[in-house]
Amino acid sequence: MRSPLLCLIAASALAACAGPSNPSPDVADASAADASADTTPMDVTLADGTPESAPDVLAEDARPEDVADVRAPESNCANGADDDLDGVSDCADPDCEPVVRCITAPEAGWSAPGVLNTGTTAGACAAPFDTQAYLGNAEPMAAPPTCSPCTCGAPTELACVPSYVCERTSGCAGTCNARSVEGSGCVDAPGPVGTYAGRSGPRATGRCGAGTSTPTRPSPTWGRAARLCTAASATGCASGQVCVPRAASAVPVCVVRAGDVACPAVYTVKQVFYGDFNDTRACTACVCSLTATGCSVSFTAYSQPSCAGTATPMTTDTCYTGDPASYRITHTVADASCAFAFGGAPTGTVTAATPSTVCCAP
Repeated sequence: MRSPLLCLIAASALAACAGPSNPSPDVADASAADASADTTPMDVTLADGTPESAPDVLAEDARPEDVADVRAPESNCANGADDDLDGVSDCADPDCEPVVRCITAPEAGWSAPGVLNTGTTAGACAAPFDTQAYLGNAEPMAAPPTCSPCTCGAPTELACVPSYVCERTSGCAGTCNARSVEGSGCVDAPGPVGTYAGRSGPRATGRCGAGTSTPTRPSPTWGRAARLCTAASATGCASGQVCVPRAASAVPVCVVRAGDVACPAVYTVKQVFYGDFNDTRACTACVCSLTATGCSVSFTAYSQPSCAGTATPMTTDTCYTGDPASYRITHTVADASCAFAFGGAPTGTVTAATPSTVCCAP
């Protein structure tokens, strides 16, 4: 816009040029007087009351073609927008070349490219890679379990062995018939015989209830952590490429995918990290053994099956004549108990579970 002062001076000059050709003497004298006056540039007061001095030389109006086309550089190289209105954005804008670059896009199923922070504790995400895409671990560590002392149950199925009724056709000496009776409680005789005798074994047998040992498992830990950090989505790259910030020197760009899988093209350096533990730590089974101070067996013969009819108490190793239909065999084990034998030892390990594959560009 033209200065009001310039307009005023220009108007005065035009008025002087348009004056009469033969001015009156009074006018001529006035002109001469003006010519002899001080030539110091006059002061002019603008319409808004601001004083301004007239310049010595009037400047020519500036022409539009003489004004330089100056724009501010791209202000954000990772927002997908053409901030400086030069027709390109992000990686396609030359202004952004120092801070972003185009790299090969990973295959479908993989995360956006980012930087990987690893160590005993993985560092937090920071701009421009300020979004956490994955957090995992490796190298599980755990102490063995502590096992409580084994406990043993009460003994069951007690018996003295070998104990049986030896049946023969005649006499009690020699080999017993194949139909000899053994067991505990009421047992029917297998068939007709002529003689019989009870035989009592000296050894006690039985079952001990399953022993138990309870494990105490210290909490497992990880020896290494990993955090993958990605950046805001940017544009400006050719098909098959993505625009990412330039990472610090020697920091590779990586991608992640669930499972233990093969790496995609370009991102060929594979590491596997995990999200959970598989803890098999336990205590081995407790084995208990039967102990007893004595063992004896009593026999009773019956004239009818199922221990009915006439009962005949038997003395062990005494030969009887007759043909009993059934027998009752009673075992007595003195001071029977179950004592710890072995077991209750730590076993098992802690391994890593729920894998994810991180692949980095070399």
